[in-house]
This record gives sequence, C-alpha cells and structure tokens, in this order.
Amino acid sequence: MNTKHHVKLVQEGNYLAEVDVLLQEDETGWSPYLSSGDALRLDRVRRALQDGEVKKAATMARVFKLVPLIDERESSHNPRTDITTSAVAESQTSYSKEKSPQSDEAKFGSEKSHGRE
Repeated sequence: MNTKHHVKLVQEGNYLAEVDVLLQEDETGWSPYLSSGDALRLDRVRRALQDGEVKKAATMARVFKLVPLIDERESSHNPRTDITTSAVAESQTSYSKEKSPQSDEAKFGSEKSHGRE
C-alpha cells in the first residue's frame, strides 16, 4: 500500500482550513482513500468552524479568514465599470450614426429597376 500527502480544503462561512491528510493507494477499486483518523479530523475541523471555534480548528489545520475583494454593494456602483459601460455605449451610438444601415431600396435599387413590377 502506498501513501501520498494531500491537502484537503474545508470551507465554512468566511473561514477556510487546509487539512493535511494521507491518501492511501492500493490495487482495489476504492483507491485512493482516507484513513479513518484523517476523515474524523476533517469532520472535527468542519464542526469547529461551524461552531465558531476557530482556535480549536487551528490546532488541527491551517485556518484562513476569507475576505471578499469586491463587496456586492460596491460592484453595482463601481466607477470603473460605469466609465467602461458608458464608453462602450457611446462608441456603439457613434458607430451606428456613422454607419447607418441603408434601406433595402437604397442597397438593391427599387423593384422597378430589376424588371419587377
């Protein structure tokens, strides 16, 4: 039986834990799998984070606090997004004025000119 070091991630709320485990590999169809001790440790880390016991989780794993880079409320009023959106709208408007589509009659001539009446 071979073992391989692996890091499992456990996320609960705004916390992420990196839990070191050993994956066990063998010739069975169930490979790779965790030892029962590693599986229980993953469950204990998850339960500790769910209960808000960050220090307890940190004794069994590396724990990180997740912080959003852009708050959803800010993203809808992002000045850079507003500038980009308005610039695209202006360029589309000026393009459509310059390249206004011709009527079918102007493109292909009237039906009379093609011998159709």
